[in-house]
Amino acid sequence: MRNLRRRIAALETLRCVSRDRQQAIVKLTLDGLWLDSAESLLAAYGTDRTSRPHTEQEAAARQAFAKALQRECRSARVPPIADADVDPRVVMKHGRIQVLAQRLTPQELDLCIRGSIAAEQGRALSEDESAALESYRAVLERISLLAGFDSVAEFEAFLGRGDEDEHGDHIVR
Repeated sequence: MRNLRRRIAALETLRCVSRDRQQAIVKLTLDGLWLDSAESLLAAYGTDRTSRPHTEQEAAARQAFAKALQRECRSARVPPIADADVDPRVVMKHGRIQVLAQRLTPQELDLCIRGSIAAEQGRALSEDESAALESYRAVLERISLLAGFDSVAEFEAFLGRGDEDEHGDHIVR
């Protein structure tokens, strides 16, 4: 019985390593996307979620992502990752980060951080901090709609389901 437990533990460890490597490759692939491609890919995954047909742009984004993913797998010398094996939460979570980083300037992101800290400390936000936070909320709302959700809260709940690792990334068990 102990032998069986050890075998299962070894298989689980191997699966976790494989999943982590796969997620890292998906993230690297997403890092290489331009803003329009990242938004179209989010929309394609949202379309999959809502079971409506892809637009030409969404289909092209999905196909370009699949090709880029295969190139990244070859580069990493790992077996190809099938599109069906990609966790939509990983794509949506990292895609959200990509779009936010490309839609907002570094100054706006810095103001968002300072505004969030100010709110936590109970002090009044500056005009610039308020404007930056409003821009951030508007981009998040746009991303949520692209991904097929009715609200940011619904999107965040979808992304937060399940276990997360120390980097806040979704873990499938």
